[in-house]
Amino acid sequence: MDEIMVHLEAVTKKYKETLAVNNCNLKLRKGKIYGLAGKNGAGKTTMMRMIAGLGIPTEGTITLLSNKIGTLIEAPSLNGSMTAKENLNFYRILCEEKNASFSTEELLELVGLADTKRKKVKDFSLGMRQRLGIAAALL
Repeated sequence: MDEIMVHLEAVTKKYKETLAVNNCNLKLRKGKIYGLAGKNGAGKTTMMRMIAGLGIPTEGTITLLSNKIGTLIEAPSLNGSMTAKENLNFYRILCEEKNASFSTEELLELVGLADTKRKKVKDFSLGMRQRLGIAAALL
């Protein structure tokens, strides 16, 4: 499982005169979960947006081995009137992931939300919503 799924080569992103990402080189391997840490303004969100196809580098290249990529950038978009299970089933349909590696129940167990039953997402704590967002990204 050493296959490279995402490869950034000399990626730079400028917004007018502001340098958001400077000459970034990065390899992300299949089957791994990554997180970015750094100071405010370091370019973490900009880099994630470019990897997800929501932004274009000013310079450099981003190569994706697969067109299926899950990200959680800032806050997950969830339906508060639905349960965790209903939200994941919605994402499964939206992403056309009927045969994903994990069942909805397995994903909820993995992120520690298996016991939420009929509780609506609007009643979740921030941490619970973030864990549900991670489960959605794993789809």
